[in-house]
Amino acid sequence: MSRNSEKAQSLLNRFQTQQYPNKPTTRPKTAKYVKSLQDAERFRSMTLQSISAKLTKINDMMINEYQIRDLNDELNNLMREKTRWEYKIKELGGPDYLQFSKRNGGAGMGTTDNGELVIKGYRYFGRAKELPDVKQLVELAKSERQRAGERKHKSRNERTEFIKVNQLKFSLQYYGSTGDEEESRNFKNPII
Repeated sequence: MSRNSEKAQSLLNRFQTQQYPNKPTTRPKTAKYVKSLQDAERFRSMTLQSISAKLTKINDMMINEYQIRDLNDELNNLMREKTRWEYKIKELGGPDYLQFSKRNGGAGMGTTDNGELVIKGYRYFGRAKELPDVKQLVELAKSERQRAGERKHKSRNERTEFIKVNQLKFSLQYYGSTGDEEESRNFKNPII
């Protein structure tokens, strides 16, 4: 086992410090202080690497529910951070990653192409979709969506029924039209 002082003097370590003298190895908390496109791209790729590692960990069968919840929260935070880096990259003149990543971002319920479940803007990854409270949320969202559809259909039916009743019961005389429009059009001395 070599000592830290020996590791610091190794050829590979000296080469890397020479090549990247001032590049931090940890990404900053906020993207607004980064001024370079290359740094923003690098920090976005670091975020993607940590997302990938946590996705493989959340699908592990040996972790318990609490760890699943924590990993899911961390993944949601990392996804928000990835979006911030994508906005920063677009602001600095880089490629627009946002057009590919915004597939499903509404307030409703749905699944994305990656197989993640989205309920009211919060994503559930991997085994987090199998948690009992998440299943209850899915059922509530489905019933809520169904009730909203029924209300919309009911209001549409009421509106068409109202229009039909008004067309049958009330004539033009009810609304004040008596046929005197022709006489008013033929008035010879218009008011100026």
